Amino acid sequence: MPPAAPSLGAVLPDHVLEGGDDAWVDGVAPRPTPVAALAAHEPTAPPSPRSHAGGSLWRRVPQVAVVGSLVAAIAGYAVTSDVSASAGPVASFVREEAPVEAREPVVGDIDAGSDVVAGEDGLLRVAPDEASRGSERSPLPGCDGVPPETDQPNGRMSEAYLCTLWDGRTDIRADAAVSLAVLNEAYRAEFGSDICLTDGYRSFAAQQSLRARKPGLAARPGTSEHGWGLAVDLCGGVENEGAGYHWLREHAPAHGWDNPAWARRGGGGPYEPWHWEYVDGQW
Repeated sequence: MPPAAPSLGAVLPDHVLEGGDDAWVDGVAPRPTPVAALAAHEPTAPPSPRSHAGGSLWRRVPQVAVVGSLVAAIAGYAVTSDVSASAGPVASFVREEAPVEAREPVVGDIDAGSDVVAGEDGLLRVAPDEASRGSERSPLPGCDGVPPETDQPNGRMSEAYLCTLWDGRTDIRADAAVSLAVLNEAYRAEFGSDICLTDGYRSFAAQQSLRARKPGLAARPGTSEHGWGLAVDLCGGVENEGAGYHWLREHAPAHGWDNPAWARRGGGGPYEPWHWEYVDGQW
């Protein structure tokens, strides 16, 4: 049991507790008393209101402060003793580390056509696409779009510089093919179908044959843009100046393609609205 807090009676003398307010203060810190009053033991006249309110009160300020400090110390001792007695010894906190049991990841069956794949750690992830690998999706898969570094003989181009378009049979030069494929995506979004193709790259022999059959339309072998893989002939209404033709006249030049002025109505050559050339690739 903690020691009991001392009572006021144990701290202060009896004559202080039995007296009035002045006795309480004087018992703690006695006021200076005139020597004459102590010798004669005669009562003195009560102080005037002015002296009581002024001098007597100011003399008591340090005495009151002493009493207040003593009372606060006694109260604090009692409170501290009670708290210490009730709290008891403080137990130290120890964190217990629970062991983590490793589990093997469980991977269910994954559909063959799913974009979800299982990594080496057993976690399921979405397979990265071309965009996530930092490269754009090619508008014409399998075609790099790189033009030849040197001029190729007309009608005798290397197949390495040619790409097959979306119809699976028409070939043109690689850079022209990719550009036309991008244009075709916009065309398909507008009309719901691909650009219709009838002809692309022509070999020298193929141009000779066409020239023999259509001397008024086919260019002389070795001079046609078809022989360089930079021209296509279109169908699907474009050949008749349908809606597709006017749409291409407006949008194709932004992709490097155009129906040349000589092939338009009233141009300087045969009227061929179906004939379109990749003018950006012409040397």
